[in-house]
Amino acid sequence: MSTQNNQKPTPMNISPQNVAGTCNYKCAISFDFPVSSCTATNSGNYVTLSFTDSTSPVIFNKNRYNIAETFIYSPSLHSYNNMPADAEICIALTPTEGGKQLYACIPISRNGTSNNASNVLSEIIQAVSKGAPSQGGSVSQGINDFTLNDFIPIKEFYNYSASGTDFVAFGLQNSIYISQSNLTALQKLIQPFNGVAFPSGPSLFLNSDGPNKGAGVTSDNIYIDCQPTNSSEDETNEVVNLKANTSYDVGTSFKDIFSNPIILMFLFAFVFVIIIMLLHKGLVVLTGGGNNNMSSALA
Repeated sequence: MSTQNNQKPTPMNISPQNVAGTCNYKCAISFDFPVSSCTATNSGNYVTLSFTDSTSPVIFNKNRYNIAETFIYSPSLHSYNNMPADAEICIALTPTEGGKQLYACIPISRNGTSNNASNVLSEIIQAVSKGAPSQGGSVSQGINDFTLNDFIPIKEFYNYSASGTDFVAFGLQNSIYISQSNLTALQKLIQPFNGVAFPSGPSLFLNSDGPNKGAGVTSDNIYIDCQPTNSSEDETNEVVNLKANTSYDVGTSFKDIFSNPIILMFLFAFVFVIIIMLLHKGLVVLTGGGNNNMSSALA
């Protein structure tokens, strides 16, 4: 048996040093999560969040996804820059018409960015601490309605596929802030996950464009498979999201043209010159100027 087979599995490492290539089109993602109420359950090794509104808010590589559940772990299941993060939130998404499941994972750190997601996270931890401190307990009281939009950074992200599942993960530099007191409270509620849930091995790709919030989620968009020249196998069949322009109105265009004051000024000037020329020609005919000129020409 080889040495490689004797090695223990290690968590997938989300790091710039682990990137094998880019996937700006193939792993394009758009989202617009609804504002929804939530129930938090103490599941022992993680906190499970269940939402009342799970309508398909995500499009990833042409496929539409519904929210399944969301999980909060401490420490993280992925490694970030070769080390586990303080915690991690993973949003599980189920395809509406068959296909791979999708996970969107964001690290949580005491050095992260403080924003509305940090406030929601604090509410969840405090609510579970009071209403569901033991495994199996559930609570919704104390958690205000919120949207997972606040948890998704509009920043570059990483993508990989493993065991029939697609993963989108954000770097440690875009982690969600958690205070030391909330981290301590979370670690009292749940135990670290045993084993390696997301093992290393798959190729990691970078999407430098980041996700699109709200873009591409509505049904009136057109998706086109793009196969650029000289692309690698991993970059073929990439998706470009183009919104059809069906609002062109010829009548409106002509109206805009003739309401332009500069165009009207030139038009009136042209008409004025034509009128002057016609009046001059008429005066010449009436005064006999035209006959005198003809007589002189025949003489």
